[in-house]
Amino acid sequence: MAGNAPQTPTSSNVGWVPAAQQQQPQSSTEELRGMVEQLQEHIQQLEGRLAAKSIKVRPPEPFSGNRSKLRAFLIQLDMYIHINRERLTTEAERVLLTATYLTGPAFDWFEPFIRDYQEHKEDNQAPETDEIFTSYDAFKKQLEDTFGDINKERNAEQQLWRLKQTGSVGEYASKFQQIISHLSWDEDMNITQFKEGLKPEI
Repeated sequence: MAGNAPQTPTSSNVGWVPAAQQQQPQSSTEELRGMVEQLQEHIQQLEGRLAAKSIKVRPPEPFSGNRSKLRAFLIQLDMYIHINRERLTTEAERVLLTATYLTGPAFDWFEPFIRDYQEHKEDNQAPETDEIFTSYDAFKKQLEDTFGDINKERNAEQQLWRLKQTGSVGEYASKFQQIISHLSWDEDMNITQFKEGLKPEI
C-alpha cells in the first residue's frame, strides 16, 4: 500500500496556495475595510447620540414672583425643558413641571389653575385653565403679564443712560448688550449710545 502513503511537502510545494484562493479578487479586502470603516463611523454616531441624551442641566431656580428675576427664570426653564423634551412630550407636562418651581406669590397665583385642571375634566375647566394647560407659550405669557416688569423698556432705557465704562471695554460691552436686549432700539441708536458710555480716551 505504499502508493497511498501521504506525501511530505517538498521545497517545491511549501508555498502552495489553492487555485481558488489565488483567484480571489484583491478588491474583497478593500470591500471589507470599507465595511469596517462604515461600522466604526456608525458606532461613533450612536455614541454621540447617547452622550447627548446624558447631558445634565441644572433645574431652574425657584421663582417666587420677583419681577426682576422672571426673565432669568424663563430662560433657565426653556433650557431645562429643551434638554428633557423627550420626557416632557405634552404641553400640560411642561406646565406642570414649571409649577413645581413656583413658590410664594407666584404659586399662590397659579394654584387655582392647578386645582381646576386636576379636579375637572377638560370640558368643565375654565377657559383660562384650558388655554394654559394646552399651550406652554400661553402659560409663559400669563406669567409675564402677571409678574413681568410693566416698565421694562423704560427701566432699561434709564439703566442704559446711566451706564458708563469703568473697567474694560469687554465688560462694558457685555453689560450694554444685556440691557439693550430689553429694548427695541435700531442699530444706529445702539451705536450712538454705546459710544456715549465709553471712556473719553477710547
